[in-house]
Amino acid sequence: MAKAGLTLADRLAARKPELALARAQSLLAQSEQDPSLRLRAVKLFAVAAAAGLTMAERELGRCYLLGEAVPRNPSEAALWFGRAAEKGDNDARRYLAGLAMAGHRESGADAALFRQESTAPDFDTALRWALLAAAEGDVEAQVMAGFIYAAGPEALRDAARAKFWYGKAAE
Repeated sequence: MAKAGLTLADRLAARKPELALARAQSLLAQSEQDPSLRLRAVKLFAVAAAAGLTMAERELGRCYLLGEAVPRNPSEAALWFGRAAEKGDNDARRYLAGLAMAGHRESGADAALFRQESTAPDFDTALRWALLAAAEGDVEAQVMAGFIYAAGPEALRDAARAKFWYGKAAE
């Protein structure tokens, strides 16, 4: 990672992934008042994510999803969300479900250079990720699962499961 644009405090924090994550979170919180801090935060999230810190992977994915200090890139977002989701991060799982519902297709590592965005929702993938987070109590994922069972493709529709997940979310 290029250190350009990082302060001395940032570069010192970047030496330890946990410190890089904490510094990135602090910079991001301050970026409401000073948007120039976002790029520094993203660089530090990248350091911590490359070291395998789950929260940093999710936050870097969120930055790519929203185009926050980096170009908007749903495929790159999905890559980082996928790493965090595989480690049990429910927010990342929910983001992946949302991407699938928006038409983003998962692809293997061999196809990474040739990914193309799709416009058709992938409800099977969305349901898989939503259910993992929903089962852990994520209310938004429970609503997503309920929606897919209630209004998704005919093959996935199940009124009883829709009612169950909507009920869990309502609790």
